[in-house]
Amino acid sequence: MSQYKCFAVQQHVDVTVVHLLDQRMLDRLMINELRDELLNLVDTRQPEKLLINFGGVTHLSSEAIGALLSCWKHLAESGGVMRLAGMNENVREVFRITRLEGRVFDIYDTADKALARF
Repeated sequence: MSQYKCFAVQQHVDVTVVHLLDQRMLDRLMINELRDELLNLVDTRQPEKLLINFGGVTHLSSEAIGALLSCWKHLAESGGVMRLAGMNENVREVFRITRLEGRVFDIYDTADKALARF
């Protein structure tokens, strides 16, 4: 069983893959827990390559984006790279509107495509 509540972790060669578990990332307490767990993962595993798979996520709040930004910054400070994948069109549109796609986050249609680009 995973030590994390908000996601499952899978190692794919040299890429740490995080599979988000909650469909609706709207609850402030859950988002804070997600942020804390992601930061813990970065601190303990120290991945050079991190892929966040949004597979089943259907809704996302701006606070969730803030949690991802915190993780991205923390990872970048140690020389790591983060990519995002598997978003439905509604979730991806949030990243487009906030102008984070392409500027901060590299986003791919599928986890396989993201893995191939590392």
